[in-house]
Amino acid sequence: MTMLCWKLYVITLVYYYILLVKSLPLYTPENESALEEYFNPEENLGVNIFLTEGDILIDRRRSLDLQYYKTWYNRTVPYMFDSNFAPEYQRLVEAAIYQIQNVTCIRFKIRQSEKDYIKFTKPDTGCFSPVGRTGGKQEVSLGEGCLVHGIIQHEILHALGLWHEQSRQDRDEYIKVLWDNIPKEHWPNFEARTLSESHQIFLNLDYDYGSVMHYANNTFAIDRQKPTLIPKRDLPPGVVMGQRLGMSAGDKDKLNALYRCDITNCSEPGRLTNGWIDGGDYLVGSRIFYNCDIGHVLIGASERVCRDLGLWSGETPTCLPTNPFRPLRYCNFDNQTSPLCGWTQANDDELDWTLLSGPTMSEGTGPNLDHTLGTVYGTYVYVEASSRSPGQKARLISPLINTGSSRLCLVFFTFMYGDNMGNLTVYVTQPNRNINSNNEVLTLEGSQGEQWKEVFLHLEKSNSPFTIVFEGSLGNGYKSDIAIDDIILGDCSTFKPLTVQVGLSEAIQCNFDSGLCGFFQDRQDDMDWLLNMGKTSTLETGPDCDPLDCQNGKYLYIESSRPRMMGNKAKLRTPVLGGEGRRCLTFYYHMFGDHIGSLTVRMVNIISGVDHILWAASGNKGNQWFVQQVDYSVQEAHEVSFEASVGPGYRGDIAIDSIEIATGRCHELPNFNCSFTEDFCGWVNAPTPGDMLDWTRHRGETDTSDTGPESDRLSPGGYYVYVESSRTIIGDTARLVSPTVSYSPSGYCLQFWYHMYGRTSGNLTVYTQTDIGQETILWSASGNQGNDWRSFNANITNTHGRDFNVIFQATMAGFTGDIAIDDISIQKSLCRLR
Repeated sequence: MTMLCWKLYVITLVYYYILLVKSLPLYTPENESALEEYFNPEENLGVNIFLTEGDILIDRRRSLDLQYYKTWYNRTVPYMFDSNFAPEYQRLVEAAIYQIQNVTCIRFKIRQSEKDYIKFTKPDTGCFSPVGRTGGKQEVSLGEGCLVHGIIQHEILHALGLWHEQSRQDRDEYIKVLWDNIPKEHWPNFEARTLSESHQIFLNLDYDYGSVMHYANNTFAIDRQKPTLIPKRDLPPGVVMGQRLGMSAGDKDKLNALYRCDITNCSEPGRLTNGWIDGGDYLVGSRIFYNCDIGHVLIGASERVCRDLGLWSGETPTCLPTNPFRPLRYCNFDNQTSPLCGWTQANDDELDWTLLSGPTMSEGTGPNLDHTLGTVYGTYVYVEASSRSPGQKARLISPLINTGSSRLCLVFFTFMYGDNMGNLTVYVTQPNRNINSNNEVLTLEGSQGEQWKEVFLHLEKSNSPFTIVFEGSLGNGYKSDIAIDDIILGDCSTFKPLTVQVGLSEAIQCNFDSGLCGFFQDRQDDMDWLLNMGKTSTLETGPDCDPLDCQNGKYLYIESSRPRMMGNKAKLRTPVLGGEGRRCLTFYYHMFGDHIGSLTVRMVNIISGVDHILWAASGNKGNQWFVQQVDYSVQEAHEVSFEASVGPGYRGDIAIDSIEIATGRCHELPNFNCSFTEDFCGWVNAPTPGDMLDWTRHRGETDTSDTGPESDRLSPGGYYVYVESSRTIIGDTARLVSPTVSYSPSGYCLQFWYHMYGRTSGNLTVYTQTDIGQETILWSASGNQGNDWRSFNANITNTHGRDFNVIFQATMAGFTGDIAIDDISIQKSLCRLR
């Protein structure tokens, strides 16, 4: 009976305490009379710690502008008390917490093993807190004099994400700061703060003079009898700035807006092919669990949480098939007993890859969350760039891989963000051998954006065991953290679901001026494509310069000089591309030289391994760039390769540039470029009247001796066009007109070769004519220019914003004055004049 009475007594006390706490009101002017004269908690005089605005704890590793931390996951705040926090003081904190929970969707719970949590401490002096969730343990300090209901709530509201009300971006509309009564060392505490995106919602709420987060009117005052802040508008009756009785209705509204308490659930998470989902409650804070059928491996998060914005954490996982003969290897670094999944740190590098959950230690670089779970509980590996030297490397080596004749695909996610970003290189190498450029599969250079980037690689077949090496190389500053997560290696034939899941890009474009753009050199060929600007190193082969930017542009080419041999190949491969439907491939190519081999473009289906030729060319095409378009269809993941083969001698350089793969069909390109090998390529003779002669397509010598070329400028069997001067009258003209060229604000480059040899050579003029008849002369030459072919480049920029035609006009001056032209090129972008 005695024990029963004791239990009833305890239950009565607890019930009374709950009623007492629940009866605590929000602050209103009507209960202002209960406000006592508390000191300003923001001042924290004598507290030796780095604070801003008096009571906001700042991470000194981060700039003040980046002190906008996150809200708490699932609107739930784990907390604990320091060992010296007496029970009677704990009850005061719990009373403040209870009221917050009573008017918002935010919930507090005693911490168990959560990584992010609040620890309430009670030092001798000081009330302060960081703003929002900072990651890991964060202290809310409630020293002597701070354990008052409103002050406790003030510091807790900081920890939940609220700044001081008077530091709002729009505060100057509502208060005036009296700087003369503020010590200069405290002026920064009164600066208005530019709000983060998530805090912009506060500007839609009324300014709250009665907020528990507002400074008192004499905070940090030199003369305590005079104010530091005065309102610009009349205060509601009874409202006092700086009250610390408790949170106001405005504070409640801010918390509910910040935590989007109007959102209560997530949408349906979608089906899991070859698996199932447990858990049907989609309310905020609930979890669902993913499972795969037998014979399949789960790739991605095994569970997801309905987050406070009504969004599921992480991404939808995938179930991929596997079997003992073609095992799937997957590492997300979340296994507590073997986090590296058998991957090992190299011994011959300077740094190690580090396991981490949550954000890296430096601002402006590195991820905040892992890729798998998208929460602070997920783990990834990264290279920390702080206090390191540029170029230092960390290598992570896979277990030994032996797959026989399987076609392997490698997928991983990387986070490379920062102004000083270095490189991430992937190698495939034989065990216990040094890595070098010959083992390189892919290099990503520079910042890849502030998000996890998926990389999908098709590896060449290997009949010998090998290892994969990830090498992170630091840039020239601390903003160079490199992270990787979710490494997947397996037979390409099983990867079809994953090609959809990772959202492969369906298009790509690269002019090679800044590198390879994710294209990579095949490792089973004989040589590499070389990046070049200007002429190649061998005479009478290769281009003079980039087709679109002759001065500064770069292109890729193969060098056919020794030690290269006939039949040697160089293969360039695009990244793996996704989607299905029509595709348009556009590229520039240059094949000039007596020993030109071949250029072949192939499309490879990554899943089936089937490849077929999209386009091919061989032999000397003349010293000009050609633009080529190819239509093709795809059903699933694929890559496109450009394979150049060395011909029978050293004059066989082949070049490519400006590759673009776009969705949809190709739009027909007008043929502005012409070497007259087969026809006039759309160029036409102008009609009469006003044009008495025609340009004639011809090869070999012209009919009249002592004038005209002996042959095409490149080969005796080639063609050119010319105007025959015999049987003409002085002043007769012949005009050759291009197809219509669309206006481009960037202009065009016109390139051509001409031949004007003879005692009575006349005049050759090149001009543009717009669609409304406006004419602009580009170039003109008169008289005998010698018995050789000469080249000329001209920029086309002044077409009055109109479409136009290019016209070559020959004017006769006698019967020994044949005029010829060849290898005309019109390219978008300006050229180098010479």
